[in-house]
Amino acid sequence: MFGDGYSGLEYDYRGLLNLYNAKGNVQKAAEYSAILHEWNVLRDQIHLQYDGPLQFVTNTNSCDEVVRQFFCIRDRTDSSS
Repeated sequence: MFGDGYSGLEYDYRGLLNLYNAKGNVQKAAEYSAILHEWNVLRDQIHLQYDGPLQFVTNTNSCDEVVRQFFCIRDRTDSSS
């Protein structure tokens, strides 16, 4: 729903990695270790795409301007294009 780089996925991946380590399932632990690594690489790529800090919407922006800014940010973070 939020994309492959969603920050909440880190918690899930780390939890599954800890679970598989605790259960001694080396194959699944290695799989989720690799997934977590790829997630970190993707997050680093997303952060490098930003030219500076995020611009926050002020109450002086029109609805059309808010929509334009939203889709501009979405285009810069969409890794599927």
